[in-house]
Amino acid sequence: MLFHTIFKYKLEQKNRILYTLFKYYFEYGDDEMAKETAFCNVTCLHEDKVNRVKENLSDEHLHDVTKLLKAVADQTRIKIISALTIEEELCVCDVANILDCSIATTSHHLRTLKKAGLTSTRKEGKTVYYKLSDHYMTGFILQAISQQKEIALIKGECENDKSKQKKLLLSGSRSESK
Repeated sequence: MLFHTIFKYKLEQKNRILYTLFKYYFEYGDDEMAKETAFCNVTCLHEDKVNRVKENLSDEHLHDVTKLLKAVADQTRIKIISALTIEEELCVCDVANILDCSIATTSHHLRTLKKAGLTSTRKEGKTVYYKLSDHYMTGFILQAISQQKEIALIKGECENDKSKQKKLLLSGSRSESK
């Protein structure tokens, strides 16, 4: 009996929603329904803005930025960059031990970072040493890591108070939480 009552209630609720939709459609038609959608019905409203942006976008520079970001979009490579900020120069076998990876895998990641211009090499006998060469990108990555640590701390401190957590995340500082 309880199941029948719940089913009947849900069916009535669904019928009310369908009735409202049909009523709205027949009263206002397609034009009014189209206004409720989340996309533009116009081909190009702000042509001046579109043209200005198109003039200032350079595919060549965007391609270079994409290659750079692709090179660092890997957790292992971020670890390598972090390790090279702690120790200025490391050989391949030391980096492999830090990562707990094979020398072949480590060499692959270091080669990718070198091709992207983030690291440079120095050879001493049979040993190859790597160091960071792009300090701007290194700073960017370290700042991103620092920010993620900050966010994790804020989330940990305000685990039960979501409004305080949101406020601190938006403000970007933990000084209010202390």
